[in-house]
Amino acid sequence: MTENVPELGRIKFKVRKHLRGHLAKVTSLQWGSDNQLLLSASQDGKLIVWDTFSGKKIHMIALKTAWVIGSAFSPSMNFVASGGLDNVISYFSLKSQDGTAEFLRELTGHNGYIACVRFVDDHRLLSCSGDKTCALWDIEKSKILLSFRGHANDVNAIAVSKQMPNMFVSASSDRTCRLWDLRCSEGMQYFEGHQQDVNGVDFFPINSYAFASSSD
Repeated sequence: MTENVPELGRIKFKVRKHLRGHLAKVTSLQWGSDNQLLLSASQDGKLIVWDTFSGKKIHMIALKTAWVIGSAFSPSMNFVASGGLDNVISYFSLKSQDGTAEFLRELTGHNGYIACVRFVDDHRLLSCSGDKTCALWDIEKSKILLSFRGHANDVNAIAVSKQMPNMFVSASSDRTCRLWDLRCSEGMQYFEGHQQDVNGVDFFPINSYAFASSSD
């Protein structure tokens, strides 16, 4: 699938800072919208919000389960969410009166593990699951607004487009990606070509390109 992409050549990376604090495998990372705060999730049962400039922990959130897989910042960075092998999405506020992270609610409705969560805005959340579906949630009502069905196997990752905020793309172990419209539950387009599970997907920040990664 990359046969027509020109070779970039050798790129040298330099470690700027080590963020130490988790005691087990780190399963998820997401930058905040300010490009300074970073959210991490780990199988030590913790979410950590980091100040990457100073290396300090801003929040350390204890989860009910250690089997967390995905996590996400809201666009305002006032909220975070996580999900994992317990089939439950946990939702927290980072703006409590005493300055600590506050558990607000759980979102239940998937029949399989939660692989990835992404905020659409501060009131709506997308999730994807081992039950082969994606879901759009009304967070305050703890209610699924739309379910997106079409994949034939576990849905491993989702990404929301910044250029087209009503669009998101999903990646699945059925070896395909699918493009969806948040205003309806019908898939708009599907993309095939990988030979094994598609594990990751994201949009390019400044246009409508999407990229996927696979076990092939």
